[in-house]
Amino acid sequence: MTHAIAQTLLARRANSHNTADDALVFATRLGTPLARNNLRKRQLHPACERAGVERINWHSLRHTHGTLLHEQGTPLRVAQAQLGHSQLTTTLKIYTHATELAQRQAVSQLEKSLFPNVPKFEEAEKAELVSA
Repeated sequence: MTHAIAQTLLARRANSHNTADDALVFATRLGTPLARNNLRKRQLHPACERAGVERINWHSLRHTHGTLLHEQGTPLRVAQAQLGHSQLTTTLKIYTHATELAQRQAVSQLEKSLFPNVPKFEEAEKAELVSA
């Protein structure tokens, strides 16, 4: 957990009804745990709608975490530990996905390696505009 997230959660608990060290950060009015289904329907899905993204579930956040770790170059063993998997193959085969952005970046990087002296489409288009 990042320092910023820990501070945010501590602040939320400090402003809640029950501020005991063992109090839940997110709880019902009675201090009991929130029901996963209710939290998903009442909080997560409306948040997705406000953000203009398709609905997700709690488990898809684990996949997102694994994919982002992979894309930023985090060693597979570290991602495995973060996700709590006993097998590296679970982390790699199930919890990492190739995003469209990562695929575009890979093609762009390959293009730069294979054709370093060929002007890119955007560069050629800009050169035409300047000379016109």
